[in-house]
Order: sequence, then structure tokens, then C-alpha cells
Amino acid sequence: MPFKDGCFDAAIAMEVMQYLPQPDTFLNECHRILKKGGDLVLCLPNKDVPGFHKSPLSIRFFSVPKLFALLNQNFDAKIFGAFPISGSASWQRLRIGITVMAGKALDLVPKGKEVKGFINRFFLRKTLLKEEIEDGMVEDFQLVPLDCDSPDSRHNVLYAIAHAR
Repeated sequence: MPFKDGCFDAAIAMEVMQYLPQPDTFLNECHRILKKGGDLVLCLPNKDVPGFHKSPLSIRFFSVPKLFALLNQNFDAKIFGAFPISGSASWQRLRIGITVMAGKALDLVPKGKEVKGFINRFFLRKTLLKEEIEDGMVEDFQLVPLDCDSPDSRHNVLYAIAHAR
């Protein structure tokens, strides 16, 4: 990064880590540009939730222990979970499996892509309406401290707060 050593108090990377070919190089650069005691805040999808669907452009995903180990090379890190999954793990897997199969089937049907688009817009909008508040922001959410020695399958999103040593 084109910045001097130790010139920032904080760095934030939201939904970035899974697209980086060399995440350790990125984290080393974040450490370099942060002042001692500066904070790095990361947000990334949790690969360990049931029915996880990865982005086709992503390179790698991190479990809680892998993320913690990577961060602790240069930082004192804490990992948190947010947006708990609803329903049982088996129901989540079944729901995702049915959705994927239906999507593949609709790809084979004439005008199937238009039907998929309609379904996505209808259901996505319905979900967003439940989560929106008047000013257009998502309601408050809780960060739950996670055990960094084991994967977490209860939260959709992982957050890391790391202090530069």
C-alpha cells in the first residue's frame, strides 16, 4: 500500500479476505501501516455455517481457528460472530439444497432465468423489509465472542478486531 509505516490508527476490511490471493501479505501490510496499538477490523463470511454458498470469484475462506492463527502473527486478535443462523442445521442444509436444485432446473427451462429473477426479487425484498428500519439501515446486531480454538457454525458472519503489536 502506498502509505508510510505507522501512519494510521485503524484499518477496516469488509468482505475482502476471501478474494485475496495472499491474505498474509495483506495483513502484513495492514500491520505495517498501523501505529503500534492500532486496530484492524475485519468482516468476512463464515464458511462453517450449514449450507454455506461461496462466491464464484472467491479464492479461500477462513474458519475461526485459521483466521485467529493468521491474525496472531502480528496482532492480538479477538473473533466474534454475528447474525445467528435461524432454524436447525439440518433444515438449513435442506433449504439450501432445494434452492440450488431448483435454480439448476430453472436454468434448463425456457424463460427460467426470468422466473429465477422474479423469485429472487420477491423473496429478497420480503427479507429486506423485515430487516430495514426507517432510515434504511439494518437493525442493531450483537457481536458474540467466539472460542478461537474451534469452528463456529452458529453465525453467518465473522468479525475480527485485532490490535497491532
